[in-house]
Amino acid sequence: APPGSPRNQNPHMHLLEALLALHAATADRGWLARADAIVDLAHRAFAADGTLAEHFAEDWSPAPAPEGGWREPGHHFEWVWLLDRYEAQGGAVPVDALARRLLAFGLEHGLDRGPGRPVGVLDRVDAAGAVVAPTRRFWPLSEAVRALAVADRRWRTPGARSLAEELL
Repeated sequence: APPGSPRNQNPHMHLLEALLALHAATADRGWLARADAIVDLAHRAFAADGTLAEHFAEDWSPAPAPEGGWREPGHHFEWVWLLDRYEAQGGAVPVDALARRLLAFGLEHGLDRGPGRPVGVLDRVDAAGAVVAPTRRFWPLSEAVRALAVADRRWRTPGARSLAEELL
C-alpha cells in the first residue's frame, strides 16, 4: 500500500483464503509459507486484543475512532473456519486459542436474537460488544454455520450443532 494508506484486515483474510486454495490445489508449500505470514499478522495486529479489528493505521495500530473500534462478527466467524483450514493444511503458526477467542466473541456479541424474528448476525459491534450497526446481511449466517461446524467437530462445543441448524 502507498505510504499513509489505511490498512484493513478484510483483504488479508481473502488473500489467506486464496493462498489456502492454491496450496490445496498445488501442494506447493510456498503458498502455505505466505499464509503463515498472514496468520502471524492476525495474531500481532488484527486480533491483538482478542477481537478481530477491521481498520488500522499504516503501522498496524488501530485506526482512529470510530473505524478503529469496529468489529464485524461475520468476519470473526469466517476467520474461525479459515484458521481451521490453515491448520489442517499444515500451517506453522498455532491457531487454536485465536480461533476459540474469535468464535466466543462472535457468539457472545454478534448474534441478534430479537423477539419475533430468526437469529441473525449483526453487521457491526465495538470491541466491547456494543451494537454499532444493528443491520444484518445474509453472508455472515453462512460464516457462522461454518464456524459452528468447526466448533462442533474440533472442540465438541455444546449447542453448536443446534445453533447452526437454527441459523439455517
